[in-house]
Amino acid sequence: MDIMAIIYYRITLEDGSIYENEAATRMELTRVEGKLKFRRMHLYFDPTGMLALLPDDVRNFQQPKSTHI
Repeated sequence: MDIMAIIYYRITLEDGSIYENEAATRMELTRVEGKLKFRRMHLYFDPTGMLALLPDDVRNFQQPKSTHI
């Protein structure tokens, strides 16, 4: 089972500046003994601040606008 999500992250650099962005992520889950277990995560991001092109199987996923500080 795959789950698509948008995650927001905030990084404080050594000089005190803050970098905030969002990324699309696809998490692969599997069912083991009736419980969902995390298998793998694929993270798609673009350091310019825009979400990268998603793979074909999730291309119809609506991409939100990026947030910057």
